[in-house]
Amino acid sequence: MQEKAKLWQKVFGLEKPKPQVASAARPGHSMTGRIVTGETPDWSRYDDCMKMQVVGESHYQPALKEVSRCPSSGQHGYECSAELVREPSNPHDKFAVKVVVQGQHVGYLGRGNAKRYNKRIRLLNEEGKRVVCMAYIGRGDGGMLGMNLRIPYGGDLLPEKR
Repeated sequence: MQEKAKLWQKVFGLEKPKPQVASAARPGHSMTGRIVTGETPDWSRYDDCMKMQVVGESHYQPALKEVSRCPSSGQHGYECSAELVREPSNPHDKFAVKVVVQGQHVGYLGRGNAKRYNKRIRLLNEEGKRVVCMAYIGRGDGGMLGMNLRIPYGGDLLPEKR
């Protein structure tokens, strides 16, 4: 029965388009999520990327611990993908962009970056694209978890670096 319905949707152009991802990972980065504690990072693979800090992580520690499978103490590193989602109804900032990992809200772009990239994210969303970038969640000895993003230049979100 479902196959017949799918056929009719296809014939009459009623299929829902699958969202596309706006930017890709760099070789060696695990977009699906991977614990990297203790590994020596190869930062050169991010040479053509902008490093962008995530803010407000202190309010999202339980979500960060859950998505990164973080132990209760000690150093921890986790690389994954993060989605940038506009939040125009945010009462504190109409340009707010939240950072989502594995369906969990884990922080925000800083106010300046949110304002700077809000329109571009909106345009990509209107094209049916999700804005996804590389992310790193980490903690030193005993502190809170923090997060930063790596966004490639020359991708959908950032123009070619001049």
